Amino acid sequence: KATTHKPATTGFWAVFDKILDFFAILSCIALLAISFIVVADVIMRYAFSKPFGFTTPLAELVLVCVLSFGATYLLREQDFIRVDILVQFLPKKVRLFIRAITNILSGIIFLFIFYGAGMKLIELIKDKAIIINSGGNWLHAIFAAPMVVFYLLVAVQFFRDAYQTLASIRS
Repeated sequence: KATTHKPATTGFWAVFDKILDFFAILSCIALLAISFIVVADVIMRYAFSKPFGFTTPLAELVLVCVLSFGATYLLREQDFIRVDILVQFLPKKVRLFIRAITNILSGIIFLFIFYGAGMKLIELIKDKAIIINSGGNWLHAIFAAPMVVFYLLVAVQFFRDAYQTLASIRS
């Protein structure tokens, strides 16, 4: 069974937890707002034949943000599905050690992804792809910004979980 998250009260982790909480709340508000916008767009399209032109790209951006920041929050809360059918039969310390190792490896992978996505975002900004719509690149640049933040937050959370798991093995 997953352990319940205990919020940090001071230091870096307290700030990190507040950032994750903020993004989780922001994701909920954004999802609610986009729901109303999509409903209004449907009404405008079928009742008045005047749909909004921005609904689809905005809905895509909101979904990227909601999934990204919501996933980071769920990772912290350990409120997701784990495939541990083989690991569950191992002794507790071995299970925890495997979990710590997989979290470290996952954190490293997300750091590489963060680096690659960050470099791509910088390239898109240098090419002014956010400002100029050159074949749809502006959407890619806008989507890249929250994803870069997401990759970093997930990497940090994986390392945090690995540290806490290793600390629980020692105690």
